[in-house]
Amino acid sequence: MPKSDEQKAVSVYMPLDLYQQLVEFKEKENIRSDSMAINLLLRQCFGNPTPDRSDRVNRKMNQLKAEIADIASRLQQVEQKIAK
Repeated sequence: MPKSDEQKAVSVYMPLDLYQQLVEFKEKENIRSDSMAINLLLRQCFGNPTPDRSDRVNRKMNQLKAEIADIASRLQQVEQKIAK
């Protein structure tokens, strides 16, 4: 049995009138999920709360490259000392 708007509003913890506005927004934006619609609204109001995943990956890759370069440099110094 399908839930009424009131039951759905209670399940997402918001007043019925606010939930009805969310339903209208979802229909206008062609969004199926309540949580996706809420996240989109939050991003529109406050911007993206976290950096893009690709930025985080790029920062981590750059950090790892720097660590590898540091280790390679130290290894080369040790090899030079052994060769002497």
